[in-house]
Amino acid sequence: MNQNSFSIGQVISKGWNIFSQKFGIVLKFLFVGVFAMFVVQLIVSMFGTSDNSTIGFIGGIVTYVFNIFISIGLIKAMMHIVRDEPVELNTLFSGKDQVLKYILVSILLSILIGLGFILLILPGIYLMLRFMFVPYLLVDKEDMSIEDLFSASSTMTKGIKFNLFLYGITIFIMNVIGMIPLGFGLLITMPVSFLSFIVLYETLLRDDSASTPTLTPTDTPQI
Repeated sequence: MNQNSFSIGQVISKGWNIFSQKFGIVLKFLFVGVFAMFVVQLIVSMFGTSDNSTIGFIGGIVTYVFNIFISIGLIKAMMHIVRDEPVELNTLFSGKDQVLKYILVSILLSILIGLGFILLILPGIYLMLRFMFVPYLLVDKEDMSIEDLFSASSTMTKGIKFNLFLYGITIFIMNVIGMIPLGFGLLITMPVSFLSFIVLYETLLRDDSASTPTLTPTDTPQI
């Protein structure tokens, strides 16, 4: 019997409840994070020129690495908020020790999912759903090996991939609706989407922990 289960409505509803109660701190972290990315992009663009491809290439790498650095911090901060734990603004800049591992995992995911999409699209969607929690596990469980990150995500998503797909479609539609009033609705729908995804992560993490002795299974996960 599959232990993993969740209600799309309940997950999104809980994300909304958290946002409505803590919208000030949620928006603060998101605005600071996005602003930091914008500033770095602006600085890099000032030094990069169309005449110098080397500087442009280096600038692109700097921007990419910094965006990952901030993304790790945002995930950490939102996890603290969802767990109702105290969180400071410096959490946003606390991901430097995980950047290289995050980059490596991102490359592996891109290769796997890219190959899946080459093989008639459906395998790509399947792999994307199977490993969707790998980046969040990496941020949350710093000591897990890359192999165990992929294995744990496979275990968490076992037997519920279609429901996860429907969740993704629901979030997409919600954000499209958020774009209608000149995009201002995205100030609500995007944070709620972010929080609901972490609620989903927490829900499946608990389910998996309750059904297995550890979150780092050594056996090959079943489909």
